[in-house]
Amino acid sequence: MFTVPTTVVDSLTATITDAFADPGLLLVIVLAAGL
Repeated sequence: MFTVPTTVVDSLTATITDAFADPGLLLVIVLAAGL
């Protein structure tokens, strides 16, 4: 079973939180996810 390190989850959560705080960054992430 694949387990994700807690540090990876924490950094990802922090990135998502920053993205919602910064609409420009959120747009970049959405575009990147769409490619």
